[in-house]
Order: sequence, then C-alpha cells, then structure tokens
Amino acid sequence: MIKHSTLPEILRGAYQNFSSTSNFSIPVNGIEETESITELYPSICHLSEQLQKRGVQRGDKIALISSGSPDWIRCDIAIQLCGAVTVPLFPDLSEDIFKYEIEHAECKAIICLSKNSHAITRKNQDLVSFTILSSNDEIKEHSFDYESIINEKFNSEEALKHGDKAIEALNENDLVTIIYTSGSTGYPKGVELTHKNLCFQICQTQKRFPLVADKDIILSCLPLAHIFEKMVIYFYISCGVHIHFVDNINKVGEYLKSVKPSVITLVPRLLEKVYAKMYEKISESPPLKKALGLWAFNMAKNNDFSENKPILYPLANKLVLSKLQLAFGGNVRLALSGGAALNKNLNIFFNNIGIPLFQGYGLTESSPVICANYPNHHKTGTVGKVFPNIDLRIDEGTNEICSRGDHIMQGYHKDPDSTSATVIDGWLHTGDCGEVDSEGYLTITGRIKEIVKTSNGKYVSPVPIEQQLCSSPLIDMAMVVAEARKFCSCLIFLDPTTLDHYKEKNKITLSNDDLIKSEKFTTEIQAHIDHCNTKLSHWENIQKFCIIPNTISIQSGELTPTMKIKRHFIEKKYKDQIENIYNII
Repeated sequence: MIKHSTLPEILRGAYQNFSSTSNFSIPVNGIEETESITELYPSICHLSEQLQKRGVQRGDKIALISSGSPDWIRCDIAIQLCGAVTVPLFPDLSEDIFKYEIEHAECKAIICLSKNSHAITRKNQDLVSFTILSSNDEIKEHSFDYESIINEKFNSEEALKHGDKAIEALNENDLVTIIYTSGSTGYPKGVELTHKNLCFQICQTQKRFPLVADKDIILSCLPLAHIFEKMVIYFYISCGVHIHFVDNINKVGEYLKSVKPSVITLVPRLLEKVYAKMYEKISESPPLKKALGLWAFNMAKNNDFSENKPILYPLANKLVLSKLQLAFGGNVRLALSGGAALNKNLNIFFNNIGIPLFQGYGLTESSPVICANYPNHHKTGTVGKVFPNIDLRIDEGTNEICSRGDHIMQGYHKDPDSTSATVIDGWLHTGDCGEVDSEGYLTITGRIKEIVKTSNGKYVSPVPIEQQLCSSPLIDMAMVVAEARKFCSCLIFLDPTTLDHYKEKNKITLSNDDLIKSEKFTTEIQAHIDHCNTKLSHWENIQKFCIIPNTISIQSGELTPTMKIKRHFIEKKYKDQIENIYNII
C-alpha cells in the first residue's frame, strides 16, 4: 500500500510504478481505445502548463463538464497541478443550476468535453474568462479547442519536470474540489474537499478492498462528477489496475458482458434495472423453463444462503443461478453499491447468484465513505462497519448518525451558517438515522428529512415502498405521496420502450395513452401494488395510484445524478394528477 498526500502524487506514482498495468479504455465510435498511464501522465503535465499560460493560477476555480473518461482525469489533475480547484458539473444541468454553480463558485474557466453541454457553455461563456471545448468548431475569442491543445507536440521530459515542481508546491490541506450536492430542494450546496480528505479515503479503501494490478479489471459507469466514483477512480489508479469507462449508461449491460470486470461500483437503481431485466427474461421463457427459472429466482431472493443453503440449492444453482452471473460478465469478485439505500432482498439475491455485492454508506460531505461491508465482514441489510480511523456515534434521542475524522469536509462554499449547523465540534451530522449492532454493523433506519407524515399522524418512510414497487419490470420509477394526506398514493412512471415491448408481446395496437387506461394493464399494475401492500403496515398501503406514460430522468430535473427522486420537483410538476387522486375519494 502506497500512501500519498495529494491526488497528483497518485498519478505520478502510477506512472512510476504501474507502467505495464495501469491503462484506461473507452469506446469511441464503437471501438474501444486504450491509453496507458505512460501516455496519460505526461500529457496531464503538458495540459497543466497550457492552463497556466491561459492565466489559471493557484486558488482559481475551474468548472469541468465531461462524462467519465481518461480526459476527465487529465483535466482534473491538470487543474490541480496549477494549484487550482476543480468544480465538476454534471452534463445536462438545467441552465438555472448551471449558471448558479458557475457564479457561486466564481469559476475562472469552463472545460466542457461533453458535446451535449457545448451550447449552454457557449451561451454563458461571458460568465468566465475563457472556455475550452472538445472539438471546438466555432472558435471565438477566449474559447479554445481541447483536441488541439492535447494533440500538439511537447517535450515529455520538460512536462514531467513541470509536474514535479507543481507537486512540490501542493499541500495536503489545499482545497482540491468543490462538489455541488444534488439536493432535492432549492439550490445545491458546494462541498469543499481537500487533498487530505480524498487521500485519507483512498488509503482506508486500500485497506478494505485490496486490488491486484495485473489481474483486476474495472468497469466505471457512474459519473465522475459524483464524489463516490471520483474517489474510487483515484483509488483504482493508486492500485495500478485497468479501468474501462462506459460512454452510455444505457449500455452498461453490454459492457459488463464484453469487459468482464472483476470490480464495479454501482448505484442501487442500476442494480434494480438489471434485476428487472433478469426477471423479465425468465418470465418470457417457455412454460417449463419459466417455472424452473422463477422457482430458482424466488429461492435466491427470499433466502440468505450465507446462513443456510436450501437442500435444493445445488440444483437451482447449476440450472439457473450460476447462469445469471453471466449478466455481469461472469468474473465479478467485488461489486460496490453506494449513493442510495439498497433493498435488502436485492442484496441477498445478487450475493446468492454469485455476485459479491457490498453496500456502503456515506455523503459528499464525508468524501464520501463512512461505513462499508467488505470481504469476510459482511452482514446483509446493513451498510457495514466503520472505515478505519473514522469515528462514528449515534446521537441519543434523535438516533442521528454522526461522524468525525480526516474525511470530513472543510465546509459548504460561502455558506458558514449551513456549515456550522452541519459540522458541530468536528462531528458531521448526516441527517440519517441508524443503529449499530453488537458486532459493529451500522443499519440505516431512516432519514430525518425523508420521513413523511400523513394527516392521520402516521409516519411513512417512502424509499423502501418505492423500491418494492420498482421490482416490477413494467415500472421504471415510482414516487409515494403521503405528506399531510389522509392515505398513501403513488405516481407510477413507465419507460416507453418497456411499453412498446409489452404491446408487442401481447399483440396490442393501442396507443400508450390508451394502453395505460385499459383494464388489462391497470389490473396488472394493481395486482403488483396489492402484492407490495401485503408487506406493509396498513397505514403504508398504497390505496390509489396514477400511471404516467413516460419515465423521469436526470436531464429533465426529476432525478438527482445518483438517481434519487426530487420529491418537491415532481410533486409540483404533477400537481394536477396528485390532486385528482385525492379529489376522487
């Protein structure tokens, strides 16, 4: 294990120690292109020089918009070598949030490598001193072409000397990034993190999840603008492994099969989608194969094999379960889940089919991990044990989870009031409730701000209910409505592609609008909801629902980048549908 004090040191260390194993691959026009660390690191040093020539100085804030790729890493580290601060922005932000984050962080420049964000960057380039765009075909004053910069010839030896000098000027307490949290209400807060915060996390992650440089293969499919994937990417680099990036989140299933990764990080919604596709495929099999598949499927979902394997498990595994591993490429030894709550039965299912799935817990403000399950220390339904050298406590009375250590943020950017309300005497107050068992495993029991109260005074936790509802292949997303209402209802969102498949399968010629009003379709949805209700307390039962014939997305502002629901946004957007639910009672 190699300990570093700054992120650029990690890249330099990989360049010096892992020249034969540290590689980065990404699909380009259907063909995977690979760049080695021996190519990447010198070009990072060169890009840093070019940024300084354009006026980037220590302490400047530079916005970075890009999907996960070697170029994201190149830009992020080049910015840091200038002593500047990266402000990662998610592609496809609304213009309102885009402008807010650029102005609030007082960004000096924007590096935009996402073509979908070129237009909004050009429209707002007067907010910054200059912009750098990928394949910039409209060169204007104070706007530069990224490809031209990185493809120009340079002296590698001189660039590396520049990198060494720049690293010497860095300090572990320097601010390295401002990450804007994707809250469900209002404007996001900018979380300030230092090199020390992230390098501390990487060091602890190395202890819990040791990787092998010449064996482990990584598939990175989450946005690097999110702290979870950003931290683990630099953890991967510190271990010298080969990283494959996904260029389209909708193609994760394809890349799992082609890349055959040994390690992958996921958010629960991606796991839910994989599960639903597996279930759908089995459900559409011929009668005998379907019956056998559903039998094995339900066995894996409803029994924790780590405690006691059913007598017929070997048969179920041989005929069905072992084959389901192939959906992940058949080589996964570590699947790490974070960013949101993971359904317990889903966790059991994936572990039972041979996908070692480890759930963790943390926040952007804790950069990000506080607890995690890890090999030989795993308890389903929990988020694991506290990371090494981190303090954890549960507040008496509120049961709020609090954490202290070198992983805690410096504060919210230009928001001292929120900072002092969140970090008290060095303790980060997470807003989540939990309990620690006698073996040291933490279980999340709820969220202080995400428990709704009906007009009858009953408390409802919507997330577990929504996870149950989304177990149907027909349902893409669901949102429970209950706050100040006399009963629970929900909005059901459908994926148009799934609807088309449903119509084709059932030989239906109705339009989507007419389909969702049909008795057959609504009866199927109602049957699924009735099944979910059997597992709920009576006041949690979904009594009414409204079907929306389209899905919700990050791009439309209804989901956070980690696919958590923005409740207030959706309630406002679908106000009429919600009111109709309650007015007809």
